[in-house]
Amino acid sequence: MAEIHAGQPHTLMRKFVARLRRTWRYAIRNAQFLAGRPHLHIAIFEDCPWSMPFFDWIERTHPAVYRHIRLTYATGPFTYRWPGGRGLLPWVPSPSTHQDHLPYEELLALEQIYLQHDLPVFNPISRLSHARQAIALATAQEMGLHCADYEICGPESRIEEIQALVGSPFLVRDLSEFGRPAYTIFSEAQWRTLPWHLLRQPVAYSWQDGDDLPYFALASGERLTALSRGGDGIPPTLPVDSLPLIRLQETLGLTLLAYEMSTDRQGAPVLWGVAPLPKMLEQQHELDQAALETVYQATLYALLDKLGWHYSGVSVQTSAASDRSAKALNRETE
Repeated sequence: MAEIHAGQPHTLMRKFVARLRRTWRYAIRNAQFLAGRPHLHIAIFEDCPWSMPFFDWIERTHPAVYRHIRLTYATGPFTYRWPGGRGLLPWVPSPSTHQDHLPYEELLALEQIYLQHDLPVFNPISRLSHARQAIALATAQEMGLHCADYEICGPESRIEEIQALVGSPFLVRDLSEFGRPAYTIFSEAQWRTLPWHLLRQPVAYSWQDGDDLPYFALASGERLTALSRGGDGIPPTLPVDSLPLIRLQETLGLTLLAYEMSTDRQGAPVLWGVAPLPKMLEQQHELDQAALETVYQATLYALLDKLGWHYSGVSVQTSAASDRSAKALNRETE
């Protein structure tokens, strides 16, 4: 007979509770949408610690909105559009391509159902590859935006060569991790003690004339929202002209986009990195609570605006336009 260790019952109970919660969230709860209740369809790639806090926050602070959110996995029998579906948000790791371990074809087919009938798709999976750093920053430069200069580096690189390319002092960061802190390099001793084993794609950035470290800004629709940093709850000053960043978001074809940026002494934006949500929320532990609340609020209201829904704080009024599109689609699929 197998021996039961002291902590095993607690582990089994946690797994059992987690399974019950998933069954409720992704199956039983969705029965309310079978009759055609207007809803935003969230197709989630994986139920993991970084992916769910945003929806837990909506359930806790905006229950009226949560009653119009249908959560499904990205594949499976409950993934299809149901009557009442007014929009789709693929909640997947990003950026994604055909080579990633994602149900790309299934999600692409689901997106097409919504798009063909003028129902919004937020951050379409077909456009997420445009947010890869190399592509996004190249696009930004083509549009005339100032991007932070960087050079690929590694433990074998000579600091003199890096200094000649990007200046001194300079910053070393991991290009693969949006929002990770930078290491400021003033001397060869600091260069030699860098934790190279923690940096998957190390790059050296030039020190900008404005802020020494970048901050976050969230582009949602026609809004650009600065986020607090350093735990002080005080958001930085946005660039004098935010329109280029909004245009970049539109060019990349993404609805919700996070920028990592600073401003130069003339108030112009200096772009360091680009990431679509939920990529930014994968690093939400890097944000202080005030910034995280700002991200959640901006994201929620961007979704509601795009859907054309009015939220009074007590109830949600869906738009007539989205209702007509959804009803026409329902007739075609019956």
